[in-house]
Amino acid sequence: MTGKPSPEGIHRDGRDFVFIVFIDRKNISGGQTTVLDLNKIPLTHVTMLQESETLFLDDEKLFHGVSELEL
Repeated sequence: MTGKPSPEGIHRDGRDFVFIVFIDRKNISGGQTTVLDLNKIPLTHVTMLQESETLFLDDEKLFHGVSELEL
């Protein structure tokens, strides 16, 4: 079974800042977050694994997106 990410794919949320907070992960793979610059060049790829792990992004300067989840 596949869990699809948001339909817009790589995007900005139109806010000043964005928090991406990890809650839990059980029996899944995928869900890699990619952070990109304004030219959509990838800066980092993060797969959050620890409860309460958080990404804090300047939404005016960065794009972000996440890969599909697999059960």
